[in-house]
Amino acid sequence: MTPVLRISWRQLPAICGLLAESGLFLALARLAIFLLPFRTIASFLDRPLRRAAPDPRERRRQRNRIRWAIERAARLLPGETVCFPRGIAGFLMCRRRGIDSVLHYGAAVFPGEGLKAHVWLQDGVYGITGQSVCADYCVLARFPAAATGN
Repeated sequence: MTPVLRISWRQLPAICGLLAESGLFLALARLAIFLLPFRTIASFLDRPLRRAAPDPRERRRQRNRIRWAIERAARLLPGETVCFPRGIAGFLMCRRRGIDSVLHYGAAVFPGEGLKAHVWLQDGVYGITGQSVCADYCVLARFPAAATGN
């Protein structure tokens, strides 16, 4: 379920900008997944964060806004936007704001369905995208790779 984002009229331009940013990053992520080999995407995601982290309150606020914007924009884009582009878009949006999130790439075998992959994004213990089913998957890779417990 998508969280409710309460806004005032003064905040409307910023929210529209956030939706536009998430829509752009989702579209770019979908295009990159289609055109580029996984190792190229992985090396891009593995770069270290070069921004100062926001204070905890602002970090939580930004994390909630990113989660909301990714979910809304994914619904508005044509076609299906699955977990991988959502995770990449959220990862990039977090990076722009100094949030040191970790993108997890996992897999699981389900009876009757076979092998399935899933991507989710977390900021520490807080999920941003795809976290609702992440417990069913074994982590195969993390980005950045240096991340351990996130």
